[in-house]
Parts: sequence; C-alpha cells; structure tokens
Amino acid sequence: MEVSKIYMRVVGNLRHLPRCAIERINQLELGEKLWLAHEFQNPYDSQALILNTEDHYIIGYSPRYLLTEVFELQRPKF
Repeated sequence: MEVSKIYMRVVGNLRHLPRCAIERINQLELGEKLWLAHEFQNPYDSQALILNTEDHYIIGYSPRYLLTEVFELQRPKF
C-alpha cells in the first residue's frame, strides 16, 4: 500500500492543510520518521498533537482516539 494512502487511513482529513503539506505527504516514504509535538496553545483542543516531518513540515494532527495513549506514554513512571 502506498505510504500516502496509509497516512490517509490513520490521520485522515487534509482540508485544513496548505498545498505544500499535501505535496510533502505525497512524498512520504515507508520508515520515514515523523515527530509529534504537543500544541498546548491550540484554541480548539489543548491536547492537540501536531504531526511533523524531519524537514519540519506540519503534515497533520494525531487522531483524537490516540491522544490518551500518547499522553499516558509520556507520563513519568515511578
């Protein structure tokens, strides 16, 4: 399966992204590192996680159904 199609199944909606981000999504390669960044100042969702490429393109947001698990993984374990 093409990487951009896998991306669409996980992340989904592209309508809010600029054209350069969509072009970058179409260039994604299998195994390419992506980074999550907490966008805590997001006025719509204080738990929003931006999905970035290593070359600093914002290519979307983590789906909400994954947020609880991601934040749980980040919590310190004592």
